[in-house]
This record gives sequence, structure tokens and C-alpha cells, in this order.
Amino acid sequence: LTVKAYPDNICQGDTVLLVAKGGPPYIWSDIGRTTDSVKLAPIQTTNYRVSVTSNSRCTSMASIIVQVANKPSLSIS
Repeated sequence: LTVKAYPDNICQGDTVLLVAKGGPPYIWSDIGRTTDSVKLAPIQTTNYRVSVTSNSRCTSMASIIVQVANKPSLSIS
């Protein structure tokens, strides 16, 4: 099982697409989704986990950290 993020680093307010390969069925921990990909807009750096369980009840897990940077502030004087 593998998981990738597109893009792997984002700014606050941006979205990231997480894509898992090696299943199905997929179960994304903490977000309750069961699809191979999820589109999210995290507000802080977050570790996402996904798992698959085979028909023979073997489970595989993968995780990925999505880095979220603060947007730069702009001031005009």
C-alpha cells in the first residue's frame, strides 16, 4: 500500500489530493472516507493514514504528512 499527495506541500486555504494504491477497500483514518483518493484542505500540518484489509484479513497501512505553510501577509503603506 502506498499513498501520495499532490502537491505534497500547500499553503493554508489550498487543497491537496491524497491518492492510495494497493487496495481496495480503503479506509482513511480520522476522515472516514473509503475511496482511493480524497481531496482535502487542511488548516495545519497533518498526518493522514489509510489502510486496506484483504479477503484473507491481512491489513496494510500507509501514512503521509501534508505540510501546511502559513500564507504570507501583505501590507501596503
